[in-house]
Parts: sequence; structure tokens; C-alpha cells
Amino acid sequence: MTLVSNAKERSCYKCGYFAETSETACPNCKRLLFTTTSTRIRGTLMILCGIALMGMLGYITLWALSSVGGSGESRFTGTQQEKLVIFGLFGLIIFFGFGSFVTGLGQVITGRRNKALAWAVVAIGIVIFAAAGAVYWIL
Repeated sequence: MTLVSNAKERSCYKCGYFAETSETACPNCKRLLFTTTSTRIRGTLMILCGIALMGMLGYITLWALSSVGGSGESRFTGTQQEKLVIFGLFGLIIFFGFGSFVTGLGQVITGRRNKALAWAVVAIGIVIFAAAGAVYWIL
């Protein structure tokens, strides 16, 4: 009689527990354990989202720069300060996409989540929401 082992490398996103086990709950904090495969899949999705954000906002930024540029007729009627705020917000979102890309790449390579990078990306997202709210409130 052969025993089938379901032991896989698993990690806890909350406390950082990492071991080869067949358990699905963390022995330290009782949260769900994620396999390296599922972590890599999530990392791939983060890479794709980061590329999409950087690509789309990069294109929109270049398009907007050409329409507010110094040469020719500009359709932008705002002030210089408003233009800087808009492009600063675009830059933050592109940076958020880059952070997502780097975090996802790390997950794909290691099969584990890097808490510091994940929280950095969350912090960038919070700054984006705060900045967007401030821009909406000011304008």
C-alpha cells in the first residue's frame, strides 16, 4: 500500500510561515496557506496588470503631452499648475503599475510574497487615492 502525500511548499501571507506541508491552514495564525504555484499565478496577474497600467497611462500621457505642448494650438485651457497636477497624478499611477510589475515579478521568481513590496504598492495606491481626492476637491 502506498501513501499519497499532498505536501507542497506553502506560505502564509499574514505571518510569513513557510514550509513543505499538506496542511491548508497556518499553524501559527490559522490563516489560509498558499502554494508556491498559486502565488506565482497571482504574481503573473500582477505583472500583467502592471504592464497594462504602465502601457495605457504611458500612451495617454504621451497623447496628452502632445495636445498641451508648446507648439501649435493647444486645446488645454487650464493653468500651468493644473497641468502639473494632472501629469503628476499620471506619473503616480505609472509608478503604481511599475510597483505592481516588480512585486509580481518577485512572486513569480521566488514563489513567495514579499511583504515590504506589497505594502509599498498599497501605500502608493493610498497616495494616488488621496491625491485624486485632493485634485477633485481643489478643482
